[in-house]
Amino acid sequence: MGEVAALNESDAFELVVPVEREEAVRAESMEEVTVSEAVVLVTESWAKAVVLDNGWSVVESVGLDGVDDRTEALLECERAIEDARLPGERAN
Repeated sequence: MGEVAALNESDAFELVVPVEREEAVRAESMEEVTVSEAVVLVTESWAKAVVLDNGWSVVESVGLDGVDDRTEALLECERAIEDARLPGERAN
């Protein structure tokens, strides 16, 4: 989640939303962390749903040019992530 927070602070994105969150343990330090293998990335002109599966893959892209309310675009991205993930599949 530290990386998600950093992306939210960057100039590259207007919003980064983790869609799935899992508690995990960092192998090297045994520190408890929260991870996300599915996020929605939002800029002024698009929203993209990305999932981690042998690398990050875009599973949906929605144009936002001329759109005032981004709610439907975010929901569409979240639905695409749900469709891309297998039932019961969890973050490692």
